[in-house]
Amino acid sequence: MLSLNDPGAFFEIIQRRSTLAWQQLWRGNMALVTLVCLLAVAFAVRNRKMFEPFAGPIWPAALIGGLTGGLIGSVTEDSGPLLIVVATITLAGVCSYLLGRPQNYENR
Repeated sequence: MLSLNDPGAFFEIIQRRSTLAWQQLWRGNMALVTLVCLLAVAFAVRNRKMFEPFAGPIWPAALIGGLTGGLIGSVTEDSGPLLIVVATITLAGVCSYLLGRPQNYENR
């Protein structure tokens, strides 16, 4: 087992985790699912005007934070692209909930 007290152990851990994450990308249909999720993210970023109805700076910050966490997690964790898939599905659910509110909704 590697210890961070060993010289170079940190880089070995990073290399091992990134290798495992890369291997997860090619299991089953994960490459296709990841591509669809990244296209959905690109669509949301390109059409960010549709998120203007969200009240205040809190929701855009939460969406950007969730997306950033999913992207960074998919690169640094050994579960790989599964994290970007889960983050995209979760953020799509949040956006659907927020965009589906009644038009006469007032912040109380």
